[in-house]
Amino acid sequence: MHFFRNRFLTIFLAVIFSLVFTKYYFLLTHEYYENASSTKMAEFEADKVFQKRVLPILLANLISEFTPLSLDHSLKALCVLSSFALLFGFHSLLHQTGAQNPHPIYAYIVFIPVGWNYLAINAIYHAYDIPTLAFYCWGIVLFLKRKIFFFYLLYLIAGLNRESTCFMTISIFTLLFRFPDRLSARTIWYENRSLFLHCFAQFIFWFMNKGALEYTFRDNPGTYYEQTLSMYQFLVNLFNGQPSWPYLDVSSFFGNPRCFLTLFACTWILLPFLWNHINSHAKKLLWIIPPYLLAATLHANLMESRVYHELNIVLSVAIASGILGLYNREHSIRINKKTILPLS
Repeated sequence: MHFFRNRFLTIFLAVIFSLVFTKYYFLLTHEYYENASSTKMAEFEADKVFQKRVLPILLANLISEFTPLSLDHSLKALCVLSSFALLFGFHSLLHQTGAQNPHPIYAYIVFIPVGWNYLAINAIYHAYDIPTLAFYCWGIVLFLKRKIFFFYLLYLIAGLNRESTCFMTISIFTLLFRFPDRLSARTIWYENRSLFLHCFAQFIFWFMNKGALEYTFRDNPGTYYEQTLSMYQFLVNLFNGQPSWPYLDVSSFFGNPRCFLTLFACTWILLPFLWNHINSHAKKLLWIIPPYLLAATLHANLMESRVYHELNIVLSVAIASGILGLYNREHSIRINKKTILPLS
């Protein structure tokens, strides 16, 4: 009975938190681009770069058709479900990446950088942002638990939400790649043959998804990738205290480009202090940062705090792992001190 009470309380708190997060997410953000609006997405007339991320609007249309909910309420319902899935997915990811018995409260750590990046210093809403985070967590969890059929099903579905599923593959590779005792092409292949084949299959599915979506929406306006703004000019404006998109009001903290320096709610500051307590799997996940930043530099506006999707997760895994490791170490020291008998 005690187990069911705890489980019920965990689910109840997650539902309440998801509802509150969704409320403020929709209060503090808006659809900045007319050609990416939910209305245009629902009519499949949005610009290519947005319309190819079609999953949320397909589901919202389906919900609106079979329930009394409007398109707007359907999108909000999907955001609630995505936030709920993110909480449990992140908690499971912590467990699968080596954290020892993480309490459910550790799941909420992920919403520190997520809340800051998506709500506080961001004002732009896209329906596929929060689902991306949940898909990433659950994709890695399913693969690590060897639920291969469900993993590939999720991988294909997640590809309809956003093309960043390739970072799921990179994360799996960094987590599971094994260095043999003798480094040679032959031994590396035999040690990691299954992993190589799975990663190859995933990239095939990724290209198939991408190609099918681009072909489907080939007649939509715009291009498949945004023309990125100058990050160099943004940094110049930041250090000079001048307005620069998307921070256009230097008289307020959240309108000043300098608030960009608080990305991830500054949780990255904790990494050096927690480094020795972060487990090896959580450290391996951090290897996706360089390829992610390279891709974002080419195809995203780095000054938008919402574009660092999967990096919110890998940073949060490292921070939560470090805090949990430090707590377990201190707890063990206290226990050992209590069990040592005083000298007679």
